[in-house]
Amino acid sequence: ITDIDAMVHAQNALRENEAQFRAMFEAAVVGQTQASATTGLFTRVNHRFCDMTGYAEAELLQMRPRDLMVPADVHGGLLPLEGRKDEVFREIRFLRKDGKLIWVNAAVRLLRDEDNKPTQTITVYLDITPRKRAEEHRQRILDGLSLAQEIVAAGIWDFDFVGDEMYFSPAYYDLYGFPDSERLSFERWLKCIVEEDRDRVSDAIRQLYKSGTDWNTEFRIEHPTRGQRWLASVGRLERNQERRRTRFTGMDIDITERKQMEAQLQDYVNVLRNSDRRKDEFLAVLGHELRNPLAPIVTTLKLMAMR
Repeated sequence: ITDIDAMVHAQNALRENEAQFRAMFEAAVVGQTQASATTGLFTRVNHRFCDMTGYAEAELLQMRPRDLMVPADVHGGLLPLEGRKDEVFREIRFLRKDGKLIWVNAAVRLLRDEDNKPTQTITVYLDITPRKRAEEHRQRILDGLSLAQEIVAAGIWDFDFVGDEMYFSPAYYDLYGFPDSERLSFERWLKCIVEEDRDRVSDAIRQLYKSGTDWNTEFRIEHPTRGQRWLASVGRLERNQERRRTRFTGMDIDITERKQMEAQLQDYVNVLRNSDRRKDEFLAVLGHELRNPLAPIVTTLKLMAMR
């Protein structure tokens, strides 16, 4: 007779731990997998990972992580455990069963046995597709703005209020004459605007931040080498559902030549108006001067007609 009480308690504790681990494994809101370190095949996947990839559990247990990855990423050396590091964090792309591409953030941990030989990998996958699409959308906007910048020599700016980041294109620095290494601020920008326009622009900014979304104004600046210049500034202020500011993007364009042409055109208009006014004055004087000598002649002709 052998006392196996301790062994039974250990087995029960092991089964309990296994049940708890399995419950936590399945209840996770992120994808979780275990895979063999030798074959690379999945040995365990949770329901969230199945939903994420579109494959059934039985299908995934016959696959490896690299089988889900975009082929270009595999060939490009983006495998999570490249270099056999024990812990890796990497953004990779998966192809779902339906052919759709998703981005995931993979946190991989390599487990070893007592002899320090790799046994299995445990990986947590977080679906970051919405974030990556937002980044791609933002990049397309910036690319479009960059193209517009090249066409019209516009300075691009982008304020990320959520991430507390600011971006100014090289053309923006040139537009204002700022040194390339200078860290820009609202106060620095406002100081460049001529004093006569400064209060108007400052009030417009405050009103925009308070309740507006569209930004469109013109003002003058003092460029350090080019003198006084006219700029047109256009942009869009984005807000979330709570109406809080999230992003402010736009561009500034030098419209000095246009303003000069408008001023010249206004001068021509003023000249024409003055000429027209002098013509009216001349005709009025002429009519008055002619009326005096013609009056007796008209009277004489009326008397002759009465005889």
